[in-house]
Amino acid sequence: MLAARSFAAPARQCLRQANRSRWAPALSQVSARTYASEVAKFHGTKGSDGKYSVTLIEGDGIGPEIAQSVKDIYSAANVPIKWESVDVTPRLNEDGKTVIPDESIASVKKNLVALKGPLATPIGKGHVSLNLTLRRTFNLFANVRPCRSIAGYKTPYDNVDTVLIRENTEGEYSGIEHIVVDGVVQSIKLITREASERVLRYAFQHARDIGRKKVRAVHKATIMKMSDGLFLSTAREISKEFPDIEFDAELLDNTCLKMVTDPVPYNDKVLVMPNLYGDILSDMCAGLIGGLGLTPSGNIGDNCSIFEAVHGSAPDIAGKQLANPTALLLSSIMMLRHMGLTQEASNIEQAIFKVLAEGKTITGDLGGKAKTFEYADAVIKALNIAEQLRFAFDDPVATPIFPMPPKPPIRFPTKPPATPKQYVRPSLPIRLANPGPRAPLRSLSTSASPSSPVRRRLPPPPPLQWHETSRARTGRRYIKWGINGVATICAMLFIRDNWFEIQHVRGSSMAPTLSPDAHETGREDYVIVIPYHARIDYSTVLEASKKEFWSVKRGDVVTFWKPHKPGEMGIKRIVAIEGDTVYPARGYALDPQVYETRLKGLPDGLVDHDEDSIAARDGPEVGKVVVPYGHVWLEGDNWRKSLDSNDFGPVSKGLIQGKAVMVWRDWWRLREVGDERNKGEKRMRSRVVEGRPDAPELFLE
Repeated sequence: MLAARSFAAPARQCLRQANRSRWAPALSQVSARTYASEVAKFHGTKGSDGKYSVTLIEGDGIGPEIAQSVKDIYSAANVPIKWESVDVTPRLNEDGKTVIPDESIASVKKNLVALKGPLATPIGKGHVSLNLTLRRTFNLFANVRPCRSIAGYKTPYDNVDTVLIRENTEGEYSGIEHIVVDGVVQSIKLITREASERVLRYAFQHARDIGRKKVRAVHKATIMKMSDGLFLSTAREISKEFPDIEFDAELLDNTCLKMVTDPVPYNDKVLVMPNLYGDILSDMCAGLIGGLGLTPSGNIGDNCSIFEAVHGSAPDIAGKQLANPTALLLSSIMMLRHMGLTQEASNIEQAIFKVLAEGKTITGDLGGKAKTFEYADAVIKALNIAEQLRFAFDDPVATPIFPMPPKPPIRFPTKPPATPKQYVRPSLPIRLANPGPRAPLRSLSTSASPSSPVRRRLPPPPPLQWHETSRARTGRRYIKWGINGVATICAMLFIRDNWFEIQHVRGSSMAPTLSPDAHETGREDYVIVIPYHARIDYSTVLEASKKEFWSVKRGDVVTFWKPHKPGEMGIKRIVAIEGDTVYPARGYALDPQVYETRLKGLPDGLVDHDEDSIAARDGPEVGKVVVPYGHVWLEGDNWRKSLDSNDFGPVSKGLIQGKAVMVWRDWWRLREVGDERNKGEKRMRSRVVEGRPDAPELFLE
């Protein structure tokens, strides 16, 4: 009774003050709200320039540096956003309350969305947390904190993918506390049905939006039977509105114990909880994936939403370009998805994950040495590469889908160039004589070009039985195996839409290598892409072959040819540079330690190169040297040297792009049509076998 008499009056006084105060939106603002079927949806519109306006609160300390990284990356990605920078330096009003400038409030209310860097609360009597001030000013009722493991940054936990939603306006953080007597302080935990309904309804709605089928309420209703009991009973009522979403509840301490033991069982759930529990549990989950520097956050309100980096302002490193902008970047990606710009969000997100997975250009807190602007430049570089390509894999969420550039027109030259330069023809008619059941050709040209001396209709290519079998077994979608480029010891080029894909392996040759099960799996461990119509100088191939290629990993796109004189070489555009990683068709990268046991898989009939020898590993011509379905120019004296030599080393080195050549062990077969220049130099070996199922006839204009 003494305790009740001592605390009842102060408690009532606190609640009366809360009703009059702007600091209790759960009582003064939420109670008047009429709930809709969907809450916290973005309703902004584009301006006359076709862009959304977004308020940017750069923040304190390292805030301007990481905010600049976001602006640079968004500019490079052509995101339809116009930044409106504001200052939220607080002041105390006449009532002694912390407030932010009116123009900043007006900007956020006008744009409906804001991106915020870290803020430091001013030191001085009367100031409260700026983050808390923003949440209360704009009634940001839900804090969404996704925590997902990032490839390339090792932690004791793998495959973490949790989503936490925290009630943001009341609970222990309602700010209702007072001194009863000296040495006794009372703080009130405020839970209302209205605020609980709002955040719970948003949690179920968010689970549906991101494709999760379970929502779990985290509570301590066993101890706080009335406050947490109200939150839990409200959750059970709201769950009836979402019959497609499973609902259960769990005690806070059990959740913490299970999550630090094994967080994977929480990957299919959305966790929703009152304010204090969410504050603690969300930071704990951030620790599972590497800290707050890798964790995005979004504060959702009825009308406005603010997305933020939740780490500190780090004044000790401010201005030194040492800060990690990842958290703010990932928060901005949450903002883009909230605004409906999902394609732009996916593009930037994949570029960030690509840079982090490489680990070559990361900041000091992640174990690297890169500056803030260098990290941003690496993301921009990855973004520019990705924009040139479109990858089609089975997992549309984890794999970026980028638009392909427009297909260039195909023009057939009427005659070879006056000076025999290296040239890759866009298309040449190719015909198989009695093709075998697993001939690795598909979607080839069925007629000669209009300007070609060969004016005959060729039969359509046979179906690829091995390809269909592979597709049925693996369910993968592979590239079209129409071969439309060079086939030498250095590279094998395949056409996909309007890009060439080069298969390469380790070693000085960069030649494609066969796997015994190639016809069953169609596996490609590395894909290197160069532009359509590219002219490749052989010297650059040799130069590139001396370099180490094992820096390539999943996710990168590489070409090893750099234009020394782009005008002379005729290179239209280089879409990637050395050292970037590759998306393997089967979704994994070849590890150098298992190179001997898991060689690249290509269809049989392609070349296998080892040191100075070339051989076909599969098919009826095992052991014979084959350069199939390719077009190579033989330049200058290399023409004679190649034909006169029976040594594989000089023969291999003499192969340059341009002329159509097949090599069989110690003899060559050269077929020319309508080429008057080299009639006197043509040498035909006698050991020519006609009609082989794997020996195509090649026609050269």
